Amino acid sequence: MSENLKPLEKIEKIKITTQTILSLPESFSFPNGWTQRELLIHLWSWDDQFLEFCLAKKSARKKFQYAHEEEKLPYDKWNDIIIEKFEDMPFDEALELFETTRSELIRSFEKYAKLMSKKENAGKYDDIDKVMDVWQHDKLHLESGGIVPYL
Repeated sequence: MSENLKPLEKIEKIKITTQTILSLPESFSFPNGWTQRELLIHLWSWDDQFLEFCLAKKSARKKFQYAHEEEKLPYDKWNDIIIEKFEDMPFDEALELFETTRSELIRSFEKYAKLMSKKENAGKYDDIDKVMDVWQHDKLHLESGGIVPYL
């Protein structure tokens, strides 16, 4: 990442990319063949994992593994499995799942941003700060779809 953004700035970027994603029509499809519904499922699956990561950090669990790591799968294979697993999910359900999980993740990030702003916590939440770069991932998906959101 070339930008050196503060946590609250990253959260604002997440909100902007989220609104851009939500403004896409249901009929939109990406060059990789994914539909809008598949994109929402994909992004939800990672948001869910990031939320689990935040919860693990909060509970001071020493070891956290993402689902693809637990299953010893490369993340791209795991992405395919998630899309396939939810292939029958209607668009409205995928949209609701994404919106709900993304909102929870943003709230969690906002709580961590407050903790990060305290001097006594310097460096303590660097791993969460890196996860806050989720907006970069979303931006890449949007750009690959020919949509360049204002960032």
